[in-house]
Order: sequence, then structure tokens, then C-alpha cells
Amino acid sequence: MKKWIWIALSVVAALALAGGGFWAGMTYQASQAAATRNNFYSQRGGAPTNGTMPNGGAMPSGGQGGQGGMMRGGVSGQIKTVDGSTLTISTPQNVTTVVLTADTVIKKTTTGAASDLQTGLQVMITGKADDKGTVTATQITIVDGSFTAGAKP
Repeated sequence: MKKWIWIALSVVAALALAGGGFWAGMTYQASQAAATRNNFYSQRGGAPTNGTMPNGGAMPSGGQGGQGGMMRGGVSGQIKTVDGSTLTISTPQNVTTVVLTADTVIKKTTTGAASDLQTGLQVMITGKADDKGTVTATQITIVDGSFTAGAKP
């Protein structure tokens, strides 16, 4: 009878040690994930708020580059509307307003023009965001692979 009690206590102790080890591993992994996430956001201008990126989806200024071709100082998405010198861009996070100026460079296979910007095109926009999240474009690159000069998307 005593032998069964010792076996039962040994099994309970082994399960408690295994559970404690699992809990410690999960806690360590969560702290490592938080540290990685905080480092990622600190390098890009802050953590998202309410599921969106800082600056209304625009990355901090500083030009294009970084890991994975991530843009800094701009926005990337699909043109939803074109109204004169104002574009509405749909991004994975939200919808952003982009303003074109006389200095905005529009690129495609060759240098383009504002008339090349049409609803449905995928674009990458470099510029500065104001406090409302509106981006003033310094450069727009049309990235839609099916676009050809003079053709409608």
C-alpha cells in the first residue's frame, strides 16, 4: 500500500515539474516576443494605436529603405479615388489622403504624369504626413505590374 502512495506522489511531482517548466518557457517566450515587438516599433516611430500605424499609415520620414524594402516617410496601397491633386489610398491599415505638389515625381517604367494615376493602381508614395495623417507626396511609384502606358487598369 505504501508503495502506491510513493508512486502516486512521484507522478504528481513529475507532472508539477513538467507544468512549471512549460509555464516558465511560455513566460520567457512571451517576454522575448514583447521585446522584439517593442524594438521593431521603436525603430519605426512608435507602436500602432487602435490597429493602425503611426502617422495615419505613413512611416517616419527618412527616405525609402530598411529591411524588406519597407518604406519610410510614405504609404503604400491602392488608389481608391483621384480628385485633381488629391488621391485617396487604401492601405491594409486604413484609408490615407495623399496630396500631389508641383515637385511630386511620379514614376513608372519611365517617368509618369499625374494623369497616369488612376483608380485601382497599386502605388508606393514617399512624403511627409501632417498631424491629421494627410501625406504630401514627394514621389509616387506605380507598382501595378499590369500597367502599360496609355492603358486603363
